Amino acid sequence: MPKNFLKEIRETKNISQVELAKKIGVSKAHISKFEKGTFAVSFKVLNKIAEALDVSPEKIMTGEFKDNFDENYRLLLQDCVEMATDEFINDFDKKDILKIATMMFNIMLNYQNNQKNSEILENFIKKTQDKMFEGLAAKCSLKYIKKNDEKSSTSS
Repeated sequence: MPKNFLKEIRETKNISQVELAKKIGVSKAHISKFEKGTFAVSFKVLNKIAEALDVSPEKIMTGEFKDNFDENYRLLLQDCVEMATDEFINDFDKKDILKIATMMFNIMLNYQNNQKNSEILENFIKKTQDKMFEGLAAKCSLKYIKKNDEKSSTSS
């Protein structure tokens, strides 16, 4: 999962993970895992975190300030969740699909921010393609490992 800025924002506001978790009704572990990038949060929880910290969800996800998480951003995030679900419903559980959608949302925000400069956009597209190939290689590797683990279990 890509880096998010929750920890930096939370620490700037002198709020502990425990305090934030209590404010929004989740566990401290939930906050910790999200900050570390090992767990994605739902749009609903992201909005609760943003509200509790008095920042936009975009600021948490990208580090960039936006006065509000407007309808366009909400629709973009919704599109990302729907596309990730349609694409990966048979391959991943809901938590992992949400991670993919969150990553996709960040990529799309970066794309929108880089659209105006063709040189930066070209570099952005190349880096995104490289990440895609790395992700596909990782997916194949995990299938290979699982397949070999199953072979070892049945031959034992």
